Amino acid sequence: MTGETGISVIPVNDAPQVNTPGTQFAVEDQDHKITGLTVEDVDYDQGAFVLDPNLTMRVTVSVIQGKLTLADTTGLTFPDDIDGNGVGGDDPALPYTQITMTGSPADLNRALDMMNYRGNLNFNGTDNLTVLVNDLGNTQTDVAGNPTGTPLTDRAVVPIVVSAVNDAPSVDVSAVANTTVDEDSDLLLPGIKVNDVDAELGVVTLTVTLQATHGTIRINPGIGGGVISTKIVGNETKVVTVTGTTAQINTTFAASDGVTYRGTQDYNGPDAVIVSVNDNGNIGTGGAKQTGTPGNPPNGTIAITVEAVNDWPEIQAPVGTQLFDENIPGAIPLIIDDVDASEPGGGPITVTLTVTHGTLHVRGDVPGGLDPLTDPNAIWNNDSQSVTLSGSPEDITTTLTNTTGLIYSPGLNFNGDDDLVVFVN
Repeated sequence: MTGETGISVIPVNDAPQVNTPGTQFAVEDQDHKITGLTVEDVDYDQGAFVLDPNLTMRVTVSVIQGKLTLADTTGLTFPDDIDGNGVGGDDPALPYTQITMTGSPADLNRALDMMNYRGNLNFNGTDNLTVLVNDLGNTQTDVAGNPTGTPLTDRAVVPIVVSAVNDAPSVDVSAVANTTVDEDSDLLLPGIKVNDVDAELGVVTLTVTLQATHGTIRINPGIGGGVISTKIVGNETKVVTVTGTTAQINTTFAASDGVTYRGTQDYNGPDAVIVSVNDNGNIGTGGAKQTGTPGNPPNGTIAITVEAVNDWPEIQAPVGTQLFDENIPGAIPLIIDDVDASEPGGGPITVTLTVTHGTLHVRGDVPGGLDPLTDPNAIWNNDSQSVTLSGSPEDITTTLTNTTGLIYSPGLNFNGDDDLVVFVN
């Protein structure tokens, strides 16, 4: 005798599972695609979701030292506050430190496969990707097919090792970015700052170059804790290099007299000190990095205005006493110079020649010299004890250095000492 008995197996909710790909190896400041990360639930394989094709699971992924971007958001739903920071309006296409999403296993796995990780700027070391999956209790039902299960979860952590790359150094000249100085005077430039984020990982030796166009730069090697003299090359020239740790260089640069600029003698107008930094490739991969090169921070540019000052004119006269025979005229060559005369706004100078016991004659026909025919003010009171000249230093000097440009005639029958007094205005 045989019989049949019906048996109904009530499903229970099985826990979901996170499948991890193992430790990930990323590079500082670069994107890294994570492959092989999936979630699953055996209840799906048993056809439990045939009860309702809208039944889903919830996944939260998070990192500490970077951000994540999903590969595909098709079929997923997201809370208004995707990253859980208390502020809504989030866009699922953007990168976040934490992302919460809901969907079917297939949709979730499309989002997780090739999910992008990028560490925070300049971060290197070990980060952790935490994956939490919640099946929402969907797969346990009563005899009528209604979900009655208690939500079950699984959690996994994927280490992400971020290797260091050599970060470019930087320079800040904002404390002295625009400044003025009088011609032929020192300009102190305290407050230049250099930095290299790699210094947090170990000792970094930087090489800083300071370069001027119309002046020289002096680095003070005597600042306590600063750069020593053997690490300064080209001091008091147009191009100076300084080598030391970030702390040593900044200590020197912070001192009131650590860096001094001085314009070239008699120069006035615009100039600039360009500050560049080379990190010598101390830490991380990628070789040496330098400011001012493509892809790296700019050089520091200190704009300097050298303001003109009135320079003293110069007179070059023959050395020693000039000897003349009584009643015999003779030449006295003179050189007159004023650097300001050739500069913008410069004009003619006035030279007064005076003797006591004779007369002076200045030629007005020396080629390239003073010409009273074109400038009636060029020579005044000629052939007298006091003659005044007006013109450029070049024209006056051309006349006075000619072998017969300036003639002194002693007074009749005079003998003894006389003085030629030259006054330049």
